[in-house]
Amino acid sequence: MNTGAKLTAGLSILATSLLTTSLNAGTIDGLTNVTGDGFVLLDEDENVVDPGINAITGDPNNDDFVGNGFSPSGVENCLRASVIGAGCAEGPGAGNRYKLFLTGTEPLDLTFETTNSAGVTEYFNFGKMSNTTGARIIAAELLLGTGTGEDFVLMDPASPEAAVLFDQIIDLVGENAAEWPFLDGATDGQAPLQRVFLPGGLFGDGGAEGYIGFFDDERAGMVFTSNEDLTTLLAENLANDVHLASFGDALLARTMIPNGMFWDENVLDTTDEDALIAWYDNRADSGAGGWVWGALAPDGSEDLGIRLSDLAGALGVDELDLGYADGAEIPLDIVALMDSDEIFTEGPIEDLSNLNLNFNIDTGDIALGEFTLRIVPTFAPIVEASETPLQFTVAGTLDAANVPYLNVDEAYLGVIDDVLALGTEEEQQEALDSLGHSFAGAAPGLAFSFGSDVLFALSQAKASNDGATVSTKGTGSWTMSETTTGFVSIGGGVAEQDATLNSAGYDADRASFVGGFETNVTQSLSAGVIFGLHNGEADIDDGLGSVDADGFSVAGFARYQASQNAAIQAVLGLQNLSFDTTRHIAFGSVDETATGSTKGDMIFAALDAEYLMPVSWGLVGPMASVEYYNLGVDGYTETGAGIYNLAVEDYDSDLFIGRIGLRGETNTHQMSNGWSMQAYGHAALATRSGGDFSVNAAFDGSNLPTMSLPSDGSDSEWVDVGIGVTLNRNKSGRGSTVIGAEYRGGFAGDGYKDHQGKVFVSWQF
Repeated sequence: MNTGAKLTAGLSILATSLLTTSLNAGTIDGLTNVTGDGFVLLDEDENVVDPGINAITGDPNNDDFVGNGFSPSGVENCLRASVIGAGCAEGPGAGNRYKLFLTGTEPLDLTFETTNSAGVTEYFNFGKMSNTTGARIIAAELLLGTGTGEDFVLMDPASPEAAVLFDQIIDLVGENAAEWPFLDGATDGQAPLQRVFLPGGLFGDGGAEGYIGFFDDERAGMVFTSNEDLTTLLAENLANDVHLASFGDALLARTMIPNGMFWDENVLDTTDEDALIAWYDNRADSGAGGWVWGALAPDGSEDLGIRLSDLAGALGVDELDLGYADGAEIPLDIVALMDSDEIFTEGPIEDLSNLNLNFNIDTGDIALGEFTLRIVPTFAPIVEASETPLQFTVAGTLDAANVPYLNVDEAYLGVIDDVLALGTEEEQQEALDSLGHSFAGAAPGLAFSFGSDVLFALSQAKASNDGATVSTKGTGSWTMSETTTGFVSIGGGVAEQDATLNSAGYDADRASFVGGFETNVTQSLSAGVIFGLHNGEADIDDGLGSVDADGFSVAGFARYQASQNAAIQAVLGLQNLSFDTTRHIAFGSVDETATGSTKGDMIFAALDAEYLMPVSWGLVGPMASVEYYNLGVDGYTETGAGIYNLAVEDYDSDLFIGRIGLRGETNTHQMSNGWSMQAYGHAALATRSGGDFSVNAAFDGSNLPTMSLPSDGSDSEWVDVGIGVTLNRNKSGRGSTVIGAEYRGGFAGDGYKDHQGKVFVSWQF
């Protein structure tokens, strides 16, 4: 149940050749490809190696094998977990089952290679499916066909000997078959019976809990039926009274399963699994939540007395102090003792999100030499209405209100009804966007722009003329004066971010006041400090809300004249930020506004270089720069919108910007009254990457699962153009004054536009 697992990618040809037994073939040679929303688990703890599923063929052309009746024991052909040396007859609890993890809305396709054998070979499947999608699975289809993705086509059932089909329905006999609770009609099924059920031990016997039946001694599972063509199996209608009462009528996602208390009964045995003895039920303690006992052994059994005695001894209490009864709330002092003892650990009860898959496949001589087993999950209507991963996450979280043990406010069921009552699917998706944090990227966008404004403010000194701290002479060399220069820049900008798959678009404007000073260190090196005050606002598209930001920046910088023509500039800075968010939730009759406030900190750095060569009209040469921003935003909780308020956790985002192009500046034009004028500019190809992250958020005060909401990156490319002009007033002796203005903008971009402008003044002292 608590397994350590490692997912690796790729298929190992050597491992496959060692693992696959293909007598005569006929049969399934092995797994060759996995595509779609999911993966096959490679589990080091259970020695499962690449490719994760192994085909064992011990009896080719054995179609309609029924010798083992209801049980999978005795089969000689199977698909099972790829453990080196393991066959089909390892017995229950031996790690036979391969593990499929479903991760999203798209089907999971497993492609198997086959070889003809002039007959039909029947394979039993030891499978397990885990729900890590983030939403409850109401039903699941297993389909047989060819191709993958959009090219998948159902198998043609016209000639079974030339196809791969699910085994035909037969009449099962025997007490076990007759008593199986999920047959769709008396004793009809496959041999071994096709069945889908939660792992034993939680419901019914078997599994890590052995014969206990921790929640119930009856099985929990789904009805599993074939279509007439035997190309499709449908698992639906999850049933068990205890499961329905505590966990609902669907397979839980891993995000919504309860925690259990696990007891290391045999400390000296490091190979056994810890025993599940209790679980956390949000309905306990009058709805406040608390730990409750599960079944430690069947009532009245000798084992129950032994386990209670051992458990009391481990805790150093009397048996009566345990307050044990199946389903009873555990006394708080006993919980405290468990929490303080390392032989008790808390962790998720993973098997509540797992289904065992038992079914048979009849494999004929397929012309293509391969087939695909497709698994297609079905979700609740509100989840099926979603289109993007963010909408899916929000919808799946809301749907968890149907899980009884979570004890969620029934108002969230009303939210589901309100969304589904909207007239179109587009309106439903817009509602899901407003319920989630679809514009989390706006705050980093403003912060990155503030950092860019600081770097933009530094560009003036490089283009200033005689007497400035770093002046460009007619020879093309940069020389340092023997003065310290102060400078002030007032600027601002506007930016536009288009909507992406998961993130709303926005328009932003900002203003910055930047000042600093620079002094010579050596003849070739200068250094300085720069400070900035910033304010900006982003208005989110479609009226979803806004983000206001204020910031303070401080940075150190250095400029180095590497040669007569080359110069390098480096900057490292910090930024302290505050954000105020407004999120508008509006759909149907709902019209609420949630507000939040938080802080953030950012590190930014930049390196740029240029090599300017003299030409008749001035200087020109190549330039390149790279910028890096790393932002951390503190968590916060919204107010003002009742059940729609979100509690947002800390999140981080980073961004790279690179430019490469040409830069030039004109010769100085002397004017009257001691003033001179100079123009400068650049044109570069620019690219930005990064900015993608996930925000963990939960509906505040609810027991609904925490959502991991994706925020898309801002990858884009554009043509970066800048132009500026300076006026320089040289004075006799020490001192000069430079005033100027500069524009920088992006053109021909894909999804992101930014335009900056500034006026500045610098002076020597």
